[in-house]
Amino acid sequence: MKLSKLSVFLPAYNEEMTIERVVLSVLTKLKKIAEQYELIVINDGSSDETRQIIERLAEKYSEIKLINHPKNKGYGGALKTGMKNAKYDWICYMDSDGQFDFNEFDKFLKQITKADLIIGYRKKRKDSFFRILLAKCLWLVDLILFGVSFKDIDCGFKLFKKTALEKIGPLITESAITESELVVRIKKADLKIIQIPVTHYLRNKGVQTGAKLKVVTKAAIEGIILWFDFFKHNLYRKEFWLLFLILCLGAFLRFYKISDYMTFLGDEGRDALVVKRMIVDHKFTLLGPTASVGGFFLGPIYYYFMIPFILLFNLNPVGGAVMVALFGVATIFLIYKFCKEFLNERIGLLATFIYSISTLVIIYSRSSWNPNILPFFSLALIYALAKAVLKNKKFYFWIIGLFLGIILQLHYMGVLLIPVIIITYLFLAKKKRFLKDFLQMSIGFFITFSPLLLFELRHSFPNTRSLVDFIFKGKEVGLLVFHEPSRQVINNYFFALVDQLFRQTLVFNNLVLGKIVFFISLLGFLIEFIKPKITKRKTLIFLLVIVSSLLFMKLYKKAVYDYYLAYLFPYPAIFFSLAGVRIINKRKILMVMGIILLMFVIKTNYDTNILHKSPNKQMKQTKKIAEMIIDKAEGKSFNFALITHGNSDHGYRYFLETAGYKPKLLEEEITEQLLVVCEQSECRPLGHPLWEVAGFGRAEIVGSWQAPAGFTVFRLNHHEESIDFIGKPAPKG
Repeated sequence: MKLSKLSVFLPAYNEEMTIERVVLSVLTKLKKIAEQYELIVINDGSSDETRQIIERLAEKYSEIKLINHPKNKGYGGALKTGMKNAKYDWICYMDSDGQFDFNEFDKFLKQITKADLIIGYRKKRKDSFFRILLAKCLWLVDLILFGVSFKDIDCGFKLFKKTALEKIGPLITESAITESELVVRIKKADLKIIQIPVTHYLRNKGVQTGAKLKVVTKAAIEGIILWFDFFKHNLYRKEFWLLFLILCLGAFLRFYKISDYMTFLGDEGRDALVVKRMIVDHKFTLLGPTASVGGFFLGPIYYYFMIPFILLFNLNPVGGAVMVALFGVATIFLIYKFCKEFLNERIGLLATFIYSISTLVIIYSRSSWNPNILPFFSLALIYALAKAVLKNKKFYFWIIGLFLGIILQLHYMGVLLIPVIIITYLFLAKKKRFLKDFLQMSIGFFITFSPLLLFELRHSFPNTRSLVDFIFKGKEVGLLVFHEPSRQVINNYFFALVDQLFRQTLVFNNLVLGKIVFFISLLGFLIEFIKPKITKRKTLIFLLVIVSSLLFMKLYKKAVYDYYLAYLFPYPAIFFSLAGVRIINKRKILMVMGIILLMFVIKTNYDTNILHKSPNKQMKQTKKIAEMIIDKAEGKSFNFALITHGNSDHGYRYFLETAGYKPKLLEEEITEQLLVVCEQSECRPLGHPLWEVAGFGRAEIVGSWQAPAGFTVFRLNHHEESIDFIGKPAPKG
C-alpha cells in the first residue's frame, strides 16, 4: 500500500552521530511507501556538526529540506516548525536519535483509514529509570489536567492528517508538553486516535536532553499555561457555568460552618489522636481504626490522608472534616465526568445537582470518619473499571487495584466491590487477558494495601481471619438499619435495599416520594435499556454495580447501617437523572411531571438539610471541657475518666494532649487526683465500676463544676485508706 502524498520531518539537536544514518533510512523507505513525499529536517540550534551533515545530504538528495533554528527552541518548537512547513496530506514525525526504525511505518499504513492521528507507543522502553519515571509523571499530569490517558503520549513517532492540524488551530506551547497539546487538542476536537506498538532501541550515541531540569521546568510551566487556555475556552460554554454553580452549591452545603456542625465524638477523637501522635511523636502505625463490630482493624490509609490536613490546620481536628468535604466536592465533579463520558452531559449535570443537595450525603460529607470518603474512591474505581473494559484502556487495571486497596482500608463493606469487578469484567471486557489484567490489578492493590498487609504478614493474618468469620459466620439475622430520624428496620432483601438506598440518598426517608422516585428511576433505566440512545454496554455497567454488590450483601449476617452503603451513594442520582432525561424527551406532559417531581426532590432535601438545625458544636464543647479539666487540675498530674452512655474519651484526650496535659494512664501511674467528665444526667462517680474510676481506688469528691451541654466535671482525691496507691500502677484483677 502506498500513500499519494506524505510529509516526514525529523527534529534534530546535536545528533551528529546518528543523523545521517536516520535520514538515509527514512529516505529509502519513503521511496517505497509514497508517490510524492518530502523529508524535512529541523536543526534546532545544534552546537555540533548536525547542520553541516544535513546540508551535505540535502545537496545530494533534492527530497531533503533543511530548516535551521539559529537558537535552540526546544523539542516542541522543532515540532511546530515541522508541522508548519509540511505541505502534504499526511504528516509523520520521528525522533532522529536512532531509537526508532522508520521501516515500522508499515504498521501506521495499515491504520490510516481508521484514524486522524496514529500514536506509536514503545512496547519496551529502552531508557533510564529516571526518564521512564518522568514519562509516568507526564501520564499522570495529562490525566489530571486534561483528562486524557494514552499509553505513551510523548512517543516521538506519530502520523496524522494535515486536516487535523487545521481543525485544532495553532499550538501555543514549545516544550516537551507540545506533544501532549497536539494529542489533547485532537482528542477534544472529537477526531479519531489510534495507538500502535513500535520498537524502541537503546540509544548508543549522543546525549539525551529531555530529562534536564530546565527542560522539565519549562514543560511544567507550559502545562499550566495550556490548562488555563483550555479553561478560558470553557468559559464560553453554558454547561461549564452550570457545573461551576453546582460545585459552588455543593461546596457551600459541605463547608458552611463545618466546625460547628461536624461530629466530634469518640471515633473522631481517636482518629485525630492517632494522627497527632504520628505528626508530633512520629509514632507511625500499620493499623487503622477498629471496626465498629467484628473485633478487627482496618488499614491506616485514612490516617495517612488526614496527616496533611491536620498539619495545615495546626492540629485542629476540623482539618479532617475539611478533607472529607473536599472529597465530597470532588465526588460531585467525578459524577459529572463519569456521566459525560459514558452517558451524556445533561445526565451528568442533573446527577451532580441532585447529589450535591442530598441530605444524607451532606451529613456524611461534613465530618471526619473513614467511611465518609468511600463515595469518591468507589466511584473512581468504577470509572477506572469502565475505562478498562468499555474503552479497552488496559492501564486502568493498575488504577482499579490502587483504589481497591484504599477502599478495603476505609470500610470492610468494600469487599462487595470485588464481585462487581469480576462480574463486570466477565460481562463487558472486550479483550479478556485474565492473567495480565489480574496481575496489573494485584500490583496496584498491593501498593496501597501494603501497610496493613505487612502487619498481617507479621502476625499471621489475625484481621483477615476475624473479617471472614464476621462476614460469613455471623449468627444474627441480616437487618437494615437506617440513619436518624427514622432508624427503620426492614428485612435485608435486594429490592428493600435498593428502595431504601434511593429513598435515603434522594429524598431522605420520605416514604411516598421515595417509592415514586425509585419507580421512575427503574422505569427510565428499562426504557433506555430496551430502546437505547446510549449503548447498552455503557448503561449496563451502572446496573451491574448495584445489582451484583447488593446481591452479595445477602452473605452478610449482621446489621447493615446506611453508611455501609456509602460506596453506592452516587448511583441513585445517576439512575434518577438518566430516567429524567430519557422520559422528559418523550412528551410535554411527561416533561411537566418530571419537573414537578424534581421540585419535590429539591424541597425535601432543602427541608431536611442539617443547616436548618442548631449546630451541635461538639468539637468546641469538647475543647472547652478539656480546658476546664486543665484548669481544675491546677498544674498537677492527673488521671482521667469519662462516664457516658455511648461515647469514648478520645476527644477529650486529644485536646488534653495537644495542650500539653496528657493524663496519666492508671496502668502507668495512679496520681493524687482523678478528673471525671460525666455526660449522664444523673451521675455518681464514687464507686462506679468503670475501670478508670475503680482502678483509681477508694476516693472522695472534692469538687464538681457544671460544664457545657449539661455535663459535669468532678475532681476526686484519694480516701486516706488508698493513699498508698499514689505513684504506683493500678493493680489489676
